[in-house]
Amino acid sequence: MASRLVFTTLIATLGFTVAQAGDHGYKHSHAGSEQARTNGDVTFGQPADAHHAERKLALELTSAGKLNGKAAGVEENEVLGFDLKNSSKQPIAFVVGDKAAIEEFASLYRNNADSASKDFHAVQIAAGQSQKFGWKFSTFRTSTVSAAFVGMDGTIQDHMLTFSVHTNRNRN
Repeated sequence: MASRLVFTTLIATLGFTVAQAGDHGYKHSHAGSEQARTNGDVTFGQPADAHHAERKLALELTSAGKLNGKAAGVEENEVLGFDLKNSSKQPIAFVVGDKAAIEEFASLYRNNADSASKDFHAVQIAAGQSQKFGWKFSTFRTSTVSAAFVGMDGTIQDHMLTFSVHTNRNRN
């Protein structure tokens, strides 16, 4: 009887865990949970040192509001260094994430531009300035990561870039 109760409890627990692990889409929120503050709720990577990146990618927002540069395929856990240039006349932010994270960031940025300076997956770039930003594609259950320049009015400038993330089991 006790073994049946243990078995039933185990099955119920596993069922609940599997149900929770299902694809719920976007989980990261700027609402201020402890999980969000520690970056423990994202599947799209984490900041890294741009100076020690394995590869560099130059991206520019032109004075005409066009994005110069293209997304590259990356390997899971690869560190990519972004050399960012803002040739527009307005401050902008560069943000990395899944599409929902970028859209949420854009909405918050429109309401409070200082949010960029506090967000782990974005960096603010003054008009006419350049900035380095590193990103480690330590992804989990996702094969794409997006990036975009966001204007102070919350609009995504030109278009989002989409990076295809390839699994390489030989990397750390």
